[in-house]
Amino acid sequence: MASRESIRRVQSHSKVHTQRHKARRDGAHGKDAKILAAAKSGDTRSPRKRVFRPVLTSPFTCSWPRIARVDGDTLLNMLVEALTELPRDPQRASPLYTAGINSVTRALEERIQAVREGNELDNRIPHLLFVCVADMEPPTLVAHLPMLTASYNAVVSNEPPSSATTPGDSDSVDPRIPWSSSSSMKKLSRPVILVPLPEGSELVLSTALGIRRLSALLLYSFTDQQPWTRLERHIWNTLGMDTALRGFRLPWLDKSCAALRPVCMKHVASSAPFTVTSKKRTKQVPHPP
Repeated sequence: MASRESIRRVQSHSKVHTQRHKARRDGAHGKDAKILAAAKSGDTRSPRKRVFRPVLTSPFTCSWPRIARVDGDTLLNMLVEALTELPRDPQRASPLYTAGINSVTRALEERIQAVREGNELDNRIPHLLFVCVADMEPPTLVAHLPMLTASYNAVVSNEPPSSATTPGDSDSVDPRIPWSSSSSMKKLSRPVILVPLPEGSELVLSTALGIRRLSALLLYSFTDQQPWTRLERHIWNTLGMDTALRGFRLPWLDKSCAALRPVCMKHVASSAPFTVTSKKRTKQVPHPP
C-alpha cells in the first residue's frame, strides 16, 4: 500500500505536468513564436523592400450617389408633400409612378429592350427613381438599380429622335398623366435621376401611398404644381446640374465601343520581405582554394 508521501509526489508531478502541457498548448509555435519573441524584445521591424503591385480597375464597380442626411430628409419631406397631391384610384394602378423593386426593374428593362429593338415606346417617361437603400437588409436587394439606371440612360442617350412621340399628341398620351407644359417634357427619351433616400424613408413613403412596403419608387412625369417644382429644383441643387440634365451615368456605358479598350492598370505601393535565391547563396559562399 502506497504511503501518503508517494501519493503527494505523484499528485505534485501530475499537476506540474498538466501546467506544462497547457503552457505548450496555449503558446505559439513556429513563426508565431518568433513574432512574439521579437515583439517582447522590442524588435518589431524586419527588413522589407518597397514593391509595387498592379491593380486592375473594374468598370463594373458602381456606387450610389451620395446625399447628405439633411438634404435627404428635405427631399423625403418634399416627396411626401408632392405625393399627397396626386389623384388616387384604388381600382387601378396609377400611371404616374411605379412602386416596388421588381416592378421598377421590369419597367426599366422593358423600355431598354424596346429602345434596342426599335419597338414603339410607352408614352410614360421615367424620370426620377427614389430608392430606400438605407432601409434595405440586405442592401444587395437593390444593388442592381444603379447599374440598371446607368444602362437605361446610356441606351436612351443613343435613341433616335424619330422613335419619340410628343406628349401633346392626344391619340398617344394617357389623359390621366398631367404633362408639364415645358419643352423638356416633349420627348419620351429622358434620363433617369437616381435618388437614394435616408433611413426611415421606407415607412414614410409606404404610409403616404397606402402600400404595405415600398423600397423603390419610379416617377414618370412632373406636373406644373408647386410641390413638384420645388422637389425638382432641390434635386438639381443637391445632385448638380450635370446629373439633372444627363441623369445617373457611367462613363464606360456612354459609348458603344466596337474595338477592345486598352487595359487601365494602376500600381499600389506596398512592401515585401527580402528573399535570397539559391543562385545568390552560391555566389555568396566562397569556394575553397
